[in-house]
Amino acid sequence: MVDIVAHRSLNDWYTNYELSMSSNLNHKNIVSVFKICVNKAERIIINRHYANGSLGKHLSDPTSLTWMQRLHICVGVADALEYIHYDAFEDEYIIHNNVNSSKVLLDHNWEPKLHGFRSTSKVKKHHLDLTNSFYGKLEYKDPAYEKTRGFKHQMRRRRLTCD
Repeated sequence: MVDIVAHRSLNDWYTNYELSMSSNLNHKNIVSVFKICVNKAERIIINRHYANGSLGKHLSDPTSLTWMQRLHICVGVADALEYIHYDAFEDEYIIHNNVNSSKVLLDHNWEPKLHGFRSTSKVKKHHLDLTNSFYGKLEYKDPAYEKTRGFKHQMRRRRLTCD
């Protein structure tokens, strides 16, 4: 038996984009779509239920997560980001644009799952992608983005482990 949660959404461009993006991603630390029900006006998206909710609800309570759990979550999110930046597509990479604690869900084993691919950008690898639109929250922008107003794929990989 699988615990599920269903979300009703309009059949709009953003929903279709998020569904097409997340349905093409296959990584243990990324939320995958379980099932989609479609009619003309709306879509019902069915995902697995993540028993421990979002990371955000646990960060304000210092006793909610141990430091080892926090480190394990950080490494899992880093693995998911490495996947979308380097491995998800051969000629393109994905910029999430809105990574924050509410976009990380925790399953019953406290394994992190990145979600919320509604405002992502797909960029050609090894090209400067100039853009006038930034979809993430404006509290922080990468200084390289501020300088060039574009994204460029950089081949810098680091291996993180949590033992």
